[in-house]
Amino acid sequence: MIPSVSIKPDTSVHVSHDDYQVSLLTADRVIQESQIKHDGLCSFRYKGRRSWFENENVASLNGRVNFINKVTSRIIESMPLRDKPITFISLGSAGLLTESFINEQLKNAGYKDISWRIIEVDYQSNGYEQCRKEFREHVNANVRAFTTEQAYLNKSHNHGMLAENDKNRGGVVILSIDPPTDLEKKSYDSDCMILKGRPVEDVKKANAIYFIFAPIVHKEMFCQVPQELSKGDKLVGLDCALKCSINKHGKPEFSYSQSEKGKYIYNGVKRLLDLHYENPDLAQRKIELSDVAEAFDKFIEIINIAGMTGIRFFVSDYDTSKLNLHNYFTNCNNETLFASFENNDISFERKE
Repeated sequence: MIPSVSIKPDTSVHVSHDDYQVSLLTADRVIQESQIKHDGLCSFRYKGRRSWFENENVASLNGRVNFINKVTSRIIESMPLRDKPITFISLGSAGLLTESFINEQLKNAGYKDISWRIIEVDYQSNGYEQCRKEFREHVNANVRAFTTEQAYLNKSHNHGMLAENDKNRGGVVILSIDPPTDLEKKSYDSDCMILKGRPVEDVKKANAIYFIFAPIVHKEMFCQVPQELSKGDKLVGLDCALKCSINKHGKPEFSYSQSEKGKYIYNGVKRLLDLHYENPDLAQRKIELSDVAEAFDKFIEIINIAGMTGIRFFVSDYDTSKLNLHNYFTNCNNETLFASFENNDISFERKE
């Protein structure tokens, strides 16, 4: 069980700036405007179709309310011009109830130009469709939904990129809200690497790629790993796995099982990737996950001869998503605020 983090609530009654006075959101008001529903061991609070996950140890009602108030206060303090655009990028937005209250508080404070970029892997296959529709119709019509941060960062817009336009048009607020599931934790051998993230089919929406190496007789069992990860509440520990992501400099970064199998995969894939980039046409551009996938496929061809096999699959990993958004918006010319709500703990980072 994740330990509870105690947060002292704000004691002020109003947030004021430049003649604006905004009442802080209270837990009592949220309770009056919403209803709680229990689904097994999980509780969800609903306002219409919109919702959030509620748990005393992970994301309590008071923790959510405190986060909303602190985000609102920080924006009023650091982005006081009400006519200047503000773009929110919300990672782990899910049922959008947190975002709804933030939008409402800022509207009450006089902000006129608010845009939302909501990112949630469960938006695949029309997930949360009704709550997204309700948010668009009753909260803010200027909203774009994405299944991963890569889908957002790679989205074209008016002969350019949407994220670049967001970066340049006004203030930016990155909301990092932990997934509404407590990942199942087990004890693993030190030789094992922990696999996490949600599998995605489209490489353009992925931020990492996994490779699993095994005897052919175990292939069927290892092919079930992506299915386990797709449930969203599982971690998998393996002593025969490698993970690769691309850093902000366009270079591959590897992590792998600290076993002989893991080191064997790393050495083999790294060698093939180095050979791949001896091609002059490729050496001048940044590496992509599709290039790593090609190296994995060649490695599979080689080990098949020895009676071994491998599987690879793309994922969107939450921690990598946070890092990529942070790296992208750190050098923003406008005021940028990073706000995190994780296990009832609230933190901020500001870039001027």
